[in-house]
Amino acid sequence: MELKKRLSVKSTGKILSGDCDQINELYSEDFYTLVCCKTGEIGLTAQTPINLKSGECALFDKGTRAALNTENARAFIIEFDFKTAIKSVNFNRAEKTDDYRRALLSKAENACEDLFGDLSEFKERESRADANELSAQILKNLLELFLSDLFATKSDEQETFDDLFFGKTSAGALAAKTIYEYLIRHATENLSLDKIAEDTFFSPSYVKRVFKKYTDKTVFEVLTEIKIKKAKQFLRNGKSVKETAELLSFCNSAYFAACFKKVTGITPSEFR
Repeated sequence: MELKKRLSVKSTGKILSGDCDQINELYSEDFYTLVCCKTGEIGLTAQTPINLKSGECALFDKGTRAALNTENARAFIIEFDFKTAIKSVNFNRAEKTDDYRRALLSKAENACEDLFGDLSEFKERESRADANELSAQILKNLLELFLSDLFATKSDEQETFDDLFFGKTSAGALAAKTIYEYLIRHATENLSLDKIAEDTFFSPSYVKRVFKKYTDKTVFEVLTEIKIKKAKQFLRNGKSVKETAELLSFCNSAYFAACFKKVTGITPSEFR
């Protein structure tokens, strides 16, 4: 699921962080709705009944009407939109949020509060006049990471990602997870350390240090491995060596071939 640069949390959307007893129904014709149960239980009835327990969430498609039944529940609820439709998503189903996802949501709540102020009511709101524009971009990036992790069909790279970080919940591990997933989603781009650091909101030195600690590889070693896995897919699908190098932002075909052979032991031409 490609989410980059599609997210927009518009002023006509709605956000709540806190008690949700005030809400009896969720409905939006123009927005997706993400409901995350923080404490208590939330009963939702859309096409089918859904019971969200603490630490679970559900995403509702545009135009979905859901009745709420809550008791002493606290939630984070946000309506948002993407420029194109979200694909490969399990709508109207309870999904668990692990420590990584909860950390992303916690940061998203903080960004929302900076943008919109008090979130105690689920109502239409506009950004504060003095809101930091950076908070809007942070919110977009955090929700991209959250939705990608929660709903995207897992590739070989993501399976490796899950195995590598299974059970690791420290702040450093969460940072390394964020960087690793960023590399997966942006592998076709020409990335620099400064660009990676800027987009993940860490310093370049911290990116280098924490990623090496939790993966035992450098950022660019892992990025190259991810690129080569994607290169194999392109080559199998009939792309030429030159086309594949260009699609993956290698500086030229010769450098791509050298990287490919270093990782696989054979040249791209031999692989084809």
